[in-house]
Parts: sequence; structure tokens; C-alpha cells
Amino acid sequence: MRELRLERLSEDGTHLVLEDSRGVQYMIAVDETLAANVRRGIHRNTARTSTSAITPRDIQALIRQGVSVDEVVAQTDLAADFVQRFAEPVVAEMDFVIQRARRLTIHSAGQQVAVEELVDRGARRADVHTDELEWSCRKTDEHAWRIEATVDGQDVLALVFRVTEGTVVPADVHTADLLSDSVVDLTEPKAIPQHWDAQHPAAKAAARAAHQHREPAAAQPLMADDPSRIF
Repeated sequence: MRELRLERLSEDGTHLVLEDSRGVQYMIAVDETLAANVRRGIHRNTARTSTSAITPRDIQALIRQGVSVDEVVAQTDLAADFVQRFAEPVVAEMDFVIQRARRLTIHSAGQQVAVEELVDRGARRADVHTDELEWSCRKTDEHAWRIEATVDGQDVLALVFRVTEGTVVPADVHTADLLSDSVVDLTEPKAIPQHWDAQHPAAKAAARAAHQHREPAAAQPLMADDPSRIF
């Protein structure tokens, strides 16, 4: 196929003048069909140029920020299967973050309250089973994730998990309220969770509290034949 290059627009503006490598010139009428095809080609090239600047790293950063695959596709005009390919490892990473946070405890009022205990408390308050909770997370800074549990769009609890420190804290007032409601009374031995052994800091604190709350033994009357009695 012989390649032509645009030489100029005709003086009356109705034709394009084209020229081949040998200098032979050709004319083509400028009609609506030609104009529409030119506009379509320009749009396609512009879209390809804009999306080519989006890297897999950019896609994964968006997913970590809580943007869904469908939203990434809509924002970037990339193919859904292309976005999904790079989103999958990030989704797996986010699931690992959630599971790791749920195995931790939260320090409150001198105690260590298990996150799972907080989850149970939130589920009971929402009148659902813990299996019905929908978990999500998003990265808020380089080392922290915000983790949320919802049911039917209703917030159940929200946590901030700092990965480098291995700590979890409530992310809102509602979750802090759940935490205060689930604080264990250390003066009541029966209330101590079974997974706390005797060396657990909270178990030691409970033992000290129980000892401090013991009533002093009543004084025994001296016997008449007590040799230590002084007359």
C-alpha cells in the first residue's frame, strides 16, 4: 500500500491535497465521513496516550486507598481484566492485614482486650452473626490501615492498625464505646478470659486486685492459758 502524506488543504477548503514519495499529488474530498473518522482516530490516540502513563504500581496504590476495581476502570479507561490482574495481590494483602489485626488485642484501662471480643460485641449490638460482617480496609499512611466492619451498609466498628508497631486502636467514637462496654472487671476472677494464663500481665493485675480486696481476718481472742499474755 502506497503511503501518502498531507501536503495542504485546497484553496476552497473542500479537498485535502496528498502527495506520495515520488511527488505525485492526489486530492480527496473533505466530507462528513472523513471528518468523523479523523475525530474518532484522534480520540482513540488521546485515550491511549493518557492511560499509558498509568502504571501497575498506580493501580495498586488506588486499590490500597479503598478504590474498587470498577472505580479504577472508570477513572482510567483501562480494561477491567487488566486492572483485575494487578488488583488481586493487593486484595490478598488487604485480607491478610484484616486477619492479622483481628488476632491482636487493644490496650484499655490497664487491660488487654482481644479484638475478636470487640468484634463479637459489635456484632451482638448490630444483632447479626460475626460471619455476616463485611470487612474492608484502606491505607491511610505508609504504616497504617483503617479497617472497617459493616453490615448492610451500617458501620459496626472501625479500627486503626499500625503495622510497624503491631497496635490496634479504635478509629471512631462508636468503636471506643464498644471497647469501654467490654472492659473486663479484674476484681472478678470469673470474668478473666480463659486464654490469659497466670503469667499474663492482666492476670497478674487481677491477682493483685483480688488480694487487695480481701477482708482482713478477724482477730482471735487470747486463750486464758496463753503464756504470752501479760497480766
